[in-house]
Amino acid sequence: MFYLLEGDVVWIRYKEIDDEFDIEQAKKHTEVLEELNDGCPVHLVIDFRGLDIAFSREARAYFADSDGHSSIRASQAIILSGLAHKIVANFYIKFNKPSCPARIFSEPENALNWVRKLKSKDKLQNKA
Repeated sequence: MFYLLEGDVVWIRYKEIDDEFDIEQAKKHTEVLEELNDGCPVHLVIDFRGLDIAFSREARAYFADSDGHSSIRASQAIILSGLAHKIVANFYIKFNKPSCPARIFSEPENALNWVRKLKSKDKLQNKA
């Protein structure tokens, strides 16, 4: 599920799936984001709490650094519960190296506050 918040913030809540999230699903994800905000970059708040979902190596690489996905993403705030998920997310950030700021959170409020700080910083830089 995708929810547009605050104009350029998108809250993403994945559903449980039986198989791993593959490259085709990753490309569909990008298409939905492009349609949702008319192709303009958005800050992603991705809520994985309570889910057990696996991403294929190709999907992780696509999300981290493909031209298509990178052009519509300004940042990624990843909300997780559980140590195992945090280890996997840290691996994604350290080894797949997303092309935008990315950070892991346990609490949604902290994730949204981080995104708002990034947005404020962007506005200040655009005025300079």
